[in-house]
Amino acid sequence: METWFTSDYHLGHRNILHLCQRPFADAEEMAAEIVARHNARVREDDVVYDLGDFAFRCTAEYAVNWLTRLNGKRHIVLGNHDKPLRQAHKRGLLDELIASGKLTLIGEQDARIQTGIRVNVQGQEIVLAHYAQRTWHGAFRGSWHLFGHSHGNLGPHYKSIDVGVDVHDFSPVSFSELRKCMDRVEDAFSED
Repeated sequence: METWFTSDYHLGHRNILHLCQRPFADAEEMAAEIVARHNARVREDDVVYDLGDFAFRCTAEYAVNWLTRLNGKRHIVLGNHDKPLRQAHKRGLLDELIASGKLTLIGEQDARIQTGIRVNVQGQEIVLAHYAQRTWHGAFRGSWHLFGHSHGNLGPHYKSIDVGVDVHDFSPVSFSELRKCMDRVEDAFSED
């Protein structure tokens, strides 16, 4: 079993093609390709932490349709553009996925509230949030911070990295891949 991290699929969002210069003909091709790349890497029993903005400017049904096609047990930290998922949850469209253990939603129904969580993967503490943080819990003691939202516009900062699809060839990034990146980081926060 592998653990994966990703963010900012923006399924259904036609304008993201232009805003982020995504190489797809239209939103449907983008959704199909992102889901295909996701499923090529992620197995059914893998764990996926999605740091938000899964779908935008689409219906709740559209978002759920694509969500059900993805491999893995998904934990979604709701982002600022996750209105379709918030609506789907409110209307009960995600109840079956949640009850099956294939989906956990993390965060408030109110998009104005920023949510972050701490997880431990293979002994590594990781702070996950939709938005990047300059410092985070345990930064002085080797914890990592993974984020989305910025679509590759923010470079790494100490042991923090953007896990959005715009940075990672429209695919999730694995814990083992991230460990290799983080092991190369020489600068570390210091309490001194």
